[in-house]
Amino acid sequence: MIIVLFDDATLGSARQTSGDLFWYIASNGAVYDVSRQDLMRDPFVSSRPAIFPDLEQALATMPVDDPRLVWLTQNPSVPEP
Repeated sequence: MIIVLFDDATLGSARQTSGDLFWYIASNGAVYDVSRQDLMRDPFVSSRPAIFPDLEQALATMPVDDPRLVWLTQNPSVPEP
């Protein structure tokens, strides 16, 4: 089972990624299980309530066996020397 973790900064990448589950990490830290339909909606809004209050609890109580996490991160700009 592949779980894709994303936030506002990586929403575009999440839309282009394959996965079984999509978990949105909100700015307040809450984790939402997002349907593919919600993920593609513009503007993006999860129709489901948060499933975990924070990522720490989400990872501690993983609801699937043998998960593979894909954590999408934004590439920070690196200043030139």
